[in-house]
Amino acid sequence: MKKLVTMILLLIGLSQQLMASPELASFNELDAIPVTGNYADINQQGMDNNVNLRQQGQHQQAKINQIDSMNTAELAQVGRDNQIALLQQGQMNQVNAFQDGRHNQLQGSQMGKDNSINTRQLGNDNLIHFQQQGQGNAISIEQTGQANQASVSQTGRGLTASVQQNGSMQNIAINQGF
Repeated sequence: MKKLVTMILLLIGLSQQLMASPELASFNELDAIPVTGNYADINQQGMDNNVNLRQQGQHQQAKINQIDSMNTAELAQVGRDNQIALLQQGQMNQVNAFQDGRHNQLQGSQMGKDNSINTRQLGNDNLIHFQQQGQGNAISIEQTGQANQASVSQTGRGLTASVQQNGSMQNIAINQGF
C-alpha cells in the first residue's frame, strides 16, 4: 500500500507538470512522505509553487490547490483521520500547518498577495476555518485540547489575527476588514 500511495503522489506531481502549459509549469515542487491510508490531491498551476506534505498514521487527507506564482504550503499531519483542505490564489501566499491528534480539521482559502496562515492543532476534534482576501494579511492559530473551533475571516490590507485556545470546547469567530 505504501508503494501505491507513493506512486500516486509521484504521478500527481508529474501530471501537474504535464497538464500545465509550458509557460506556467516551471519550478512547481512537491515533497511528500505518505504512510498507509493517506490521501493527497494536490494541484498547482503557475511558477514556483511549493508543497511539502508529511502525513503519518491512517486515513489522513489533504487537498491543496495553488494557483499563480510563488505560493508555499508546508503541512504535517500526525495521528489519525486529520483533514486539510486549502486553496491559495494570488502571489506569495503562505501556509504552515501542523496537526497532531485525531479528527482535527483545517479548511480555508487565501486570495490576493503576501497573505500567511500559521496553525498548530494538538489534541482531538479541533476545527480551524479561515478565509483571507487582500494583501499582507496574517493569521496565527494554536489549538491545544479537545473540540475547539476557530473561524477567522479577513478582507483588506495588513490585517492580523492571533488565536490561542487551550482546553476544551472553546469557540471563537473573528471577522475583520471591509
